[in-house]
Amino acid sequence: MGRPVPAVTRALDVLELFHHGDGTLFAPEVIRKFQLPRTTVHELLTTLAARSCPVPVADQPGRHCPGGRTYRLGSRYAEQLDLAAEDRQVAREVAGTCGETVQVAILDDTDTDTDTDTDTDTDTDIVCVAEADTDEDDLRTVLASVRERGVAVERRESDPDVSCVAAPVRDRTGSVVAALSIIRTHDPLDRGARGGTGEPRCRRCRCALRPARTPRGAAVTTTRLDVAVHERAELGEGPTWDPVTGRLIWVDIVSARVHTYDPVSGRRTVMATEQHVGAAKPRAGGGLVVNLRDGIGLYDPDGAFHWLVHDPEPGRRGNDAAVAPDGALWAGTMRYDGAESGGSLARVAADGAVTPVLPVVACGNGIGWSPDGRLMYFIDTPTRRIDVFDFDGRHAVNRRPFATVEQGAGFPDGLTVDARGAVWVALWDGAAVRRYTADGTLDRIVELPVQRPTACAFGGRDLRDLYITSARTGLAAPHPLSGSLLVLPDAGHGMPGSAFAG
Repeated sequence: MGRPVPAVTRALDVLELFHHGDGTLFAPEVIRKFQLPRTTVHELLTTLAARSCPVPVADQPGRHCPGGRTYRLGSRYAEQLDLAAEDRQVAREVAGTCGETVQVAILDDTDTDTDTDTDTDTDTDIVCVAEADTDEDDLRTVLASVRERGVAVERRESDPDVSCVAAPVRDRTGSVVAALSIIRTHDPLDRGARGGTGEPRCRRCRCALRPARTPRGAAVTTTRLDVAVHERAELGEGPTWDPVTGRLIWVDIVSARVHTYDPVSGRRTVMATEQHVGAAKPRAGGGLVVNLRDGIGLYDPDGAFHWLVHDPEPGRRGNDAAVAPDGALWAGTMRYDGAESGGSLARVAADGAVTPVLPVVACGNGIGWSPDGRLMYFIDTPTRRIDVFDFDGRHAVNRRPFATVEQGAGFPDGLTVDARGAVWVALWDGAAVRRYTADGTLDRIVELPVQRPTACAFGGRDLRDLYITSARTGLAAPHPLSGSLLVLPDAGHGMPGSAFAG
């Protein structure tokens, strides 16, 4: 298969926006969503308009509505659509997204199902709100009862571990032509579910990890975890709440993608970067500062990119980063080969001035500050420690251990500090997030379905929801939610972050 053409892909992405909002395109919205330069968006819309895909809206500069060619293509597709021939691909795509069994029931008595739980030798019991051989009148009756909600749910008394959610499929006239159902045969937030994580292994030496006992005094929590964004990120990292836009920013490092998520509208954006991106943080004047492979880069609000610090070193890349209360960026680096002395930690001022802080680290990760700004926390993952420094606003001194993660419990990765001064730490290969009180006492463990959580941050309304990024890289049999953005609602109370001053 040939490689996608970026310009064509971007043009199709722009056309997809007709599905949202009021059904029109507005140039400034396209610029914000895709972080593209103004001239690029103008060229895209001009080219598409020349082919009568979108057409300008009279008396509304910069706004476009669907053109005649768009309607003709849609009409031709609808005329030729063979639902029975398409249903298997649709079921497969939905099953790949949710990790559950999917069935499409068509009103002409044709049906198909796709089961993604390949780790079992037994057939999955298909549970449908309406069975596939139900006649049209019965199916319409069932679907009508849930039309107001948009979906239907059934739990079979004889099999309480199986539940089903279904929704009608309509044609372009609004008529019901099929029903799509998703059948859950296990709790997707169950760490022992089929298709799970497999045997935990250390990312340094690849040896199997020994199970750890729950430390005395720590409360273990497994409930109330939700999926904010179902994604297949290879190495999700760096969640950061942007209070100006009301969005969570996070990255997929090795896929070179910056993601945003609006928990109110559910809207998501994805921006590609030219290099592996370890972290992305909001800037005070709009746009993003990014910790890339070859240094620190800046994206302006219009999507234009330029380097703030360009310092390429073969075999090294940017990793985690955080913005200090004074608006400076503290950025970590690491070697691609994981060499223990190949990384560093540095302070980057708004003007690009770089001050080395720790010239030798293995894998610089979680960085955060206490509520009063007098302490700074830092993780060098292979050490298994969360370290703490005294902090005077610019300098971090007197490094000492704050807490240590015991053998078999995973490796500390990203962290965040809440309004009470407690430190929350994601445990790579530990399938958990831990909370340490301000004095270093472990008092809470949040067990997760994913083996490799990478970082956490508070966001949402009043900064009470804890968002958790995860990774699937290096796992032979990743859990269906590995790579997703998870959220623990009402977990605590986070602190407002700082935007980069540059």
